[in-house]
Amino acid sequence: PPLPEEDRPLHVYWLSPPRDWLYDRINRRVDQMLEEGLLEEVRRLIALRQGIGQTARQALGYKELFDYLEGKVPYETAVDAIRTRTRQFAKRQHTWYRNLIECREVPITSDDSVESILTRILS
Repeated sequence: PPLPEEDRPLHVYWLSPPRDWLYDRINRRVDQMLEEGLLEEVRRLIALRQGIGQTARQALGYKELFDYLEGKVPYETAVDAIRTRTRQFAKRQHTWYRNLIECREVPITSDDSVESILTRILS
């Protein structure tokens, strides 16, 4: 249920980029995480004596790479699944923010500067 009016924050803003731009950024971020050692991180987690909990095994990126390292899927399938699950998570966040009464959407584009976004919010 929404907060009573007197308990609502005065200003809550949600930056909403175009979906294709957001998804492209997500895909590039997944590639960057892999380049910076995500697979090695998961390998280290597997090697821990105490193991890793089921909740942590389900985290975005971890689940898919565990599946790859356990021989369940090829590497590219795992990477595609990370991208897909991350985009799905972003879509759920979009829906959640859109349904918050106290939240105001601020559409943004890749051309917007921080200053231009702030100007729109403050006007």
